[in-house]
Amino acid sequence: MIDEAIRRRASDIHLQPKENQAEILFRIDGYLNVWKCTTSEQLKAMITRLKFIGDMDIGETRIPQDGAVYHTFLQDRLHLRLSTMPSVFGEKLVIRIFPLQQECLTLAHLGLTPRQYQLLQRMIRLPHGLLLITGPTGSGKTTTLYKILEALAEQKGKNICSLEDPVEMRMPALTQVQVNPQSGLTFAKGLRAMLRQDPDVIFVGEIRDEETAEIAVRAALTGHLVLSTLHTYNTVGAIVRLLEMGVKPYYLASALIGVVSQRLFRLLCSICQGKGCYGCFYTGYYGRRGVFEMLPVSQKIRTVIHNGGDEERLRQIVLELKIPSIAQQLIRYQAIGLTTAEECFTFLVADEYFHSTDPV
Repeated sequence: MIDEAIRRRASDIHLQPKENQAEILFRIDGYLNVWKCTTSEQLKAMITRLKFIGDMDIGETRIPQDGAVYHTFLQDRLHLRLSTMPSVFGEKLVIRIFPLQQECLTLAHLGLTPRQYQLLQRMIRLPHGLLLITGPTGSGKTTTLYKILEALAEQKGKNICSLEDPVEMRMPALTQVQVNPQSGLTFAKGLRAMLRQDPDVIFVGEIRDEETAEIAVRAALTGHLVLSTLHTYNTVGAIVRLLEMGVKPYYLASALIGVVSQRLFRLLCSICQGKGCYGCFYTGYYGRRGVFEMLPVSQKIRTVIHNGGDEERLRQIVLELKIPSIAQQLIRYQAIGLTTAEECFTFLVADEYFHSTDPV
């Protein structure tokens, strides 16, 4: 099952109990697909086995549990994160698949336009400041950040530290730290300690609370390049979110150097052109590509942030700068045959909703 999921490029495996049977589903290119139906008894046996090798309590089915295991596939070693959840039809288990080795992609091959690539290169070469990558879960933020860190690691003489939950890919050039709230190592506490490690670049896996946000901004103001993520829909939303977290406007105005918002869209299968074939497992799509909205922080934007960060005024500046939105770029990709109108539709609806001042 695990080998087949990896072969099909799945990011997650769901072992889902149902009322009279059970299903095993693979998440491929962001969408769940039923791989196989099985009996409830067989599913329970599989979950028990996985819990055992994942060092979880096989006798406990009433509360959620987390575990981990390493798996080798064609000489590649992968980290599998296990998560159980009790449901009305029995225990469910989800496996997240993390490759320990980076894919052979570079920053230039993620889907950035030439102009976006130049802007991003310029921002990550700055000696200090805060760069944010935003987007919903599963939008490729972590991959983008790892590629940025990879590019920074090529610059000799830099001490690069990361604080992550979890460490998804191991990078020998970095000092990577796993957050562990159970033992007291939170993002805020780890970040504060990391500042005493003489870092040049700091990657904070996610800004989750006011304390972490404040420390990250102060670190960016004191001579460090700080990279992090936020779960916001667009670039302007990231600025507003940090201000809502309590970051002082004058600090944020001085620290922020740029915001990158991103999504992943499915690519048409090059073999069948969307009709469905064995190569794409009859979905019509094969692989995904990033699409980005990039906002470098200009003096005009700094002034607005310093004055409290009025959201409507920030949106006006984005329009004045003619920064292409994610939806606009997707329409262009659909026009040149990279994806379908159906794939674009979800992004277009969401873009209209989140950019509207009166979405209801």
